[in-house]
Amino acid sequence: MSLSPRINTKQTQSLAMTPHMQQAVRLLLLSNNELISYIEEQLEMNPFLERDVQDISDSNPEFSPGLENDQNEPMREVSERELLDFNILQSTTSNIPDNSPSYISDYDPIANLSEEKTLSDHLRGQLFILISDNVDQQIGIHLIDGIDENGYLCTTIDDVCASLGVTAHQVENVLDRLQSCSPNGVFARDLKECLSLQLRSKGLLSKPMCCLLDNLELLAKHDHKSLSRIVGVELETLRDLVSTIQSLSPKPGMAFGSEIITSIEPDVTIKKTKHGGWTIELNTEALPRVLINKKYITEICGPNADKETRSFVAEFHESANWLIRSMEQRAISIMKVATEIVKQQEEFLNRGVEFLRPLNMRTVADAINMHESTVSRVTTNKYIDTPRGIFELKHFFSASLPSVNGIDVHSASSVKHKIKTLILEETLKDIRTDDKIAGLLKMQGIDVARRTVAKYREELKISSTFERRNILKSPFR
Repeated sequence: MSLSPRINTKQTQSLAMTPHMQQAVRLLLLSNNELISYIEEQLEMNPFLERDVQDISDSNPEFSPGLENDQNEPMREVSERELLDFNILQSTTSNIPDNSPSYISDYDPIANLSEEKTLSDHLRGQLFILISDNVDQQIGIHLIDGIDENGYLCTTIDDVCASLGVTAHQVENVLDRLQSCSPNGVFARDLKECLSLQLRSKGLLSKPMCCLLDNLELLAKHDHKSLSRIVGVELETLRDLVSTIQSLSPKPGMAFGSEIITSIEPDVTIKKTKHGGWTIELNTEALPRVLINKKYITEICGPNADKETRSFVAEFHESANWLIRSMEQRAISIMKVATEIVKQQEEFLNRGVEFLRPLNMRTVADAINMHESTVSRVTTNKYIDTPRGIFELKHFFSASLPSVNGIDVHSASSVKHKIKTLILEETLKDIRTDDKIAGLLKMQGIDVARRTVAKYREELKISSTFERRNILKSPFR
């Protein structure tokens, strides 16, 4: 056997991802909003692409599978407002009345938006009135730049000192003055300081109130007996203190203009037909429609065009063709997947989340003769507008749980819905443990373990039995 180096030839097959194939895969992953941005970029980069200004209202592909209408009465959906009653606040208080900012859900930026000026503009205007020293003004500007959209200070005093070469005492002095700015509570570094600043401005920062702020975690758990003992006040007085805290804003900066979350633009819309079936339409109205300007290509690439010009035209012409074909293929793929999902989840559309079937991507891929990875890309960041709301396409894929009889199966999503419903039905005399919920589900034919119930309850952000009992016992409910 020779150990000397040799040169051998070997023939193999492999799949090479060309730039055009990479573009097609990338387009599959983009949401509608992302695709709009991408198309706008291509319109600027490619001289042979142009926007089609013709009406495209009749160009939407449709699919009407003609599924029979189920005449059963729709199941009542548990509202998000009801679910919020069982959420545990991670670092805030709870029991907030509906007419005040919620510590559970995000503070509504739309309802509290002022278009006239941003929070930074508002604070800078006050800075130059409060502080006249040039150095202190520069410190103030640096602190304002460190404010997030909620009004909290994200930068540290040490960072400001290092950036500007000033002392910590100077920064703290400027920060103390800026914390008197409106809206009250800005420049706080945590929730406790934010609430303290608002209470101080109202002259309500008493010793019992300070003690209550030191124990916000107990308030979030609704452990009012312990709070009453620690704060040293009667329950009636504690009720007044809690009510005062509930009237404050946990995110004072949201009263001013900030970056607004982009609304979801559904990729597919489905509607019920009068015959009981479903009409599926691709939402192309939001997408700019592009065409190739062949006249411009002919003008540039004439008989006298040189080799460099012809190469330039060929490159960008091919790129434009690939973009249009990739967009068409993306639309076809989305329609195929959405159509199959509608077929598989008809019961959900007719009757509600309890009837969401177990479904995996392989089942859909096999049904439409598509690779499973392609289905995964198609359902990423894609949304479907249904009569029951807007859902991500991935929402319809759910793991299966066995039934007691071993024949039927139940989707994880429908089981979560049942768990949520059972908890919402609780009374103070009937607080249901995870073990009891598992037993109740078995009575409904669902074979589920206690630890699975606990896992799903945590995913739903529903608090423990102990905390739910405190909520129901709370005199402030």
